Amino acid sequence: MLRAPRIRVLSFDDARAAAFASAAQRRGLDSTPLPTGTLTGQATAADGQIPRPASSARFAGSGASDGGTATDSIASISASAAAHLSGFGTISEVALIITADPAITTHSPPSALGRAGSMAGSSERTPLPAPVGPTPDLSRIVDSLSAQGMPVLVWGQAQSAAGATGNVEFAPPETAVDELIGRLLTLSHYGPMVTRLEREIEHLERLGRQLNRYFAEVDQELRLAGRLQRDFLPNATLSLPGLQCAALYQPATWVSGDLYDFFRIGEHHVGVFLADAMGHGLAAGIMTMFLRQTLHGRPLDAPGARIEQPVEALALLHEALARQNLPSQNFVTAVYGTIDTRTHELRVSRGGHPYPLFVSAAGELRELTPEGPLLGVPDMPPDFDEVRIALAPGDKIILYTDGLEDILLLPAADSRSRPAFAPLLRELAPLGATALIEALQRALDRREGSLHQADDMTIVVVERC
Repeated sequence: MLRAPRIRVLSFDDARAAAFASAAQRRGLDSTPLPTGTLTGQATAADGQIPRPASSARFAGSGASDGGTATDSIASISASAAAHLSGFGTISEVALIITADPAITTHSPPSALGRAGSMAGSSERTPLPAPVGPTPDLSRIVDSLSAQGMPVLVWGQAQSAAGATGNVEFAPPETAVDELIGRLLTLSHYGPMVTRLEREIEHLERLGRQLNRYFAEVDQELRLAGRLQRDFLPNATLSLPGLQCAALYQPATWVSGDLYDFFRIGEHHVGVFLADAMGHGLAAGIMTMFLRQTLHGRPLDAPGARIEQPVEALALLHEALARQNLPSQNFVTAVYGTIDTRTHELRVSRGGHPYPLFVSAAGELRELTPEGPLLGVPDMPPDFDEVRIALAPGDKIILYTDGLEDILLLPAADSRSRPAFAPLLRELAPLGATALIEALQRALDRREGSLHQADDMTIVVVERC
């Protein structure tokens, strides 16, 4: 059951103040003046006399006896309200501001019911002196009260002319006292709730601004990480002895889980490497740096150094990852091939990666199918197969990550058969390495959702000149 509120009254109209005080007393409501301090002042009436003290906090209008101005009095109201309302704002307190209404010339005795100025059981009407001074700037008074969490009802204005905010309501002059009291009771109950909600909204807005700054910093850091990752990759197009290499590298986010490389190995060999760490983003990007360091960590071009064949290189990568005791879901797929620039023999191995594609000079497509396990899975034996093939002039080898599988391949007819090649791949296969990558890029840009791809996309094409 709701307890009756304490109604703090600040009045600029004796008639309506008396009517409200009578009705509030009859209903047992605690109607007391707003604790004002300097809010209470003596005002000079039009005839030069000092009127009797009001039964509620009273605004000292222009012509105050101490020589102050209306602006000074309003300033004192703001200061005093802020000083005296530090303990207010509970569910049991609400402020009522009764504004001056020069149109009212009669008033009711304290026992009047209904609308201000009407009498109960009598038609006699008593003249009322003109209101004392002008109604002050309500916005400053209301803001001082509302800023401390005090719900406010202004009686005498249909709406705020100053755009007051907070727990503030406005009632026109003709509002009945019974309705006014009902609104005060409602405001006293829901006002604090609204105040708490407004404070929560302010808190959420501050939190939102902090999160925006944080996300902006994270975004900048990821941009820098992505640029650094790209700097470690070779040029997208590169000429090696007797070979033309081209690559398309398209991360789903700033940092990619894909890694590609083509590089010289000793004097007569070229290495081609493509790996895909599980997932994408920062964690996968860190994994690619580990792969690159492990792959290039041995001085293969030193005198007497032995060239590791693809089977050996993938086994070393697998063991290096397994030694890190990573969670089982942090695995890597990879494909690695070496090409002898004297004989143009390709030797290629893969571990859990999509099969590399061989494209003849005539544009015929087929998969190369060396078998091998995922890299980095503990207790997985490093059993990698190797496929060898001699590259004729115009032949190409295509390595790609699984982000491109649904673009280059058609779904398999059943679980035992291999997917078929997509029409797009058959169309692009006869093109040279660089032309193929450029055409594929244009095709990807035309696809729906190309700006928000679901996975990293990387493809490497090596063509014998």
